[in-house]
Amino acid sequence: MAIHHFILTRFNLTLWTKDKNDSSIDRNEWLRERLKLFETYCLPSVKAQTCRDFTWVLLCEKEAGTEEGGKWIEEKMEEYKRLCPQIRPVWVRNKYGRAFASIFRNATIKLLRERSLQNDDLCLTTYLDNDDMLHPLYVQFVRQEAAKSGVGTAISYDYGLQYFTELNLATRVSYPNNHFMTFVENVRNVRTCYGYGSHFLLEKTKAVNVCHIKNIGWPMWVEVVHGSNVDNDVKMTFDTSVLDTGSEMAREFGLDVSGCRRKDYYKRFIQQAIRRLHDKIIPRKWE
Repeated sequence: MAIHHFILTRFNLTLWTKDKNDSSIDRNEWLRERLKLFETYCLPSVKAQTCRDFTWVLLCEKEAGTEEGGKWIEEKMEEYKRLCPQIRPVWVRNKYGRAFASIFRNATIKLLRERSLQNDDLCLTTYLDNDDMLHPLYVQFVRQEAAKSGVGTAISYDYGLQYFTELNLATRVSYPNNHFMTFVENVRNVRTCYGYGSHFLLEKTKAVNVCHIKNIGWPMWVEVVHGSNVDNDVKMTFDTSVLDTGSEMAREFGLDVSGCRRKDYYKRFIQQAIRRLHDKIIPRKWE
């Protein structure tokens, strides 16, 4: 039995017109900031994987932004491929970007067909946003877990970090229905991690069996929280802890936690609670 692992990332898709603060998004400014975040956090974390037996599928819009006709995105992608040979860009017209689930499925199946497959081979697909991070051991560990868990499982490392770029502060959080899950499927029946609906509802819909790994002392991912996030922000539970300066957990990801100002974190949490209440009253839309 062989394992074929794909990390799936929506690189620069036009999905939102307003950010989490209900402000209009300047497409070029948003893209420049996203590229900076990708190069600072996401790309180095994938490049640093101890197990390199995976393919990283980046779903890209060619028309992204208006500067230089979007040609510079293609040039950037070539640069990224030199740094991380596992990258496989998939180009899409922006009007089709919201069909990312079916596009990812088709791209994964196409890549699988280029390989010699056995009927019992496994296909792993992992969520990864373009501004987030994986622990250097993520791919190695999840492949080992997949071999034990088997087909029809979504593997969740329940504990990770939130890193606040504007505060130089990180927290360890429990987030069982997170967007860093890996789905285990048979290579002959692939839907990918995007093919089962929202990760928030997996256990309610019972679409797959979610295998929760309580990695409390060893966070396996980082959700990077910054000004241009369109949705993510503070997660606080009774199990949340602010990391101290010099934390080993932060050091494993190369994060600067020199801020460590708890009062700033609590202020951010209150702002987030108010915004969530507003969104419940007046929900945000893609358009």
